[in-house]
Parts: sequence; structure tokens; C-alpha cells
Amino acid sequence: MKGVEVRAKITDVEAIKSRLVLLWYSFSQPLFQQDRTYLSNDLLFTDIQQGTVIIKIRNSNGKYTLMLKKRGETKFDNIEREVTIDDSDQAAEILKYMWYYQVVEVSKVRWRCSYNNITICLDEVEGLGSFIKVERLIDADDVQAAENLSSFLENLWVSADDYVSQSYDDMIYHQRGT
Repeated sequence: MKGVEVRAKITDVEAIKSRLVLLWYSFSQPLFQQDRTYLSNDLLFTDIQQGTVIIKIRNSNGKYTLMLKKRGETKFDNIEREVTIDDSDQAAEILKYMWYYQVVEVSKVRWRCSYNNITICLDEVEGLGSFIKVERLIDADDVQAAENLSSFLENLWVSADDYVSQSYDDMIYHQRGT
């Protein structure tokens, strides 16, 4: 299984949330998330390509997760694994000893809901604005998955012109001008 996602910039989180609630979607309480992204010392952020392993430490409302993402064919086609941890600072220290360094940090407020194997996230990302992300776990041979997610967004009146091909990490990194 792998994850595929489509992300779009939106101007009004509440309007999208209202449309989804009318369709009987129920959102989580807001999650306050801070992600610290790490790369192997032999890589630059601009070197990330298919097969690159990215490690994240996520603080989500005080619960910590260590995440591994292995970049797939696109930025939104990843193999992902995660495990709950107790101490994010110790995890960061372990990563240092494994020759990883922190490359970027992203803070956001996220509302989530799921329906028919689709996860919908409405994100307010510090320094970037508002986004909707729809994601689904798929078998490797599901070539229609991205199209189906795009159709789902179109039904919410999200235009393909607003799709974003960069991850939040990419956007923050490039915004810093580094």
C-alpha cells in the first residue's frame, strides 16, 4: 500500500468545512501540529528525489510521532510508516547520531475527517495560508486514484487551477530563500 494525495490552496476553510458537513462529514477537533523534517547529512533539500527517505518528528496536540516517508514517483506518492514516541528531543538526538539534520519546520492547525477510504484535511499553515488535502491509501496498480481525488475536490468547488504540487516542507523551504 502507498499513499496518494491531491492538495489545493483555498481561501475559506469554513466554507469548505460547511460544504462537507452538509454532506454528512464530521470533523475532528483542531489538531495543532508541528513537524520537524530531517534528511541524511549527505543530502541537500534540493536533492530529494524518488527513493529519498525523509524523517519527521510530529507534535500533534502534545502527542509525538516519528514518521518515515520514502519519496515515490511524485511528491505526493509516498511509502509512509510511523510510530508513537514519548520524547521528541531524544528522538531528534538519535537522528543526529544517525547522521540526520533538521532541514525545515512546519506549524499548522488541521481539521480531519474520513469517508470511503479518503482522508480529508483542512489546514491553516503558518506563513502559507489555507489548504485542503485529500489522501487515500492505494494498491500500486490503482492508476485512477489521483483522478478520483481530483473529482472529489471538483465536487467541493475547488478548482484545478488552485492545486499545489509542492509539499508544505517545499513551500516553507523555498519561502525562506535557502
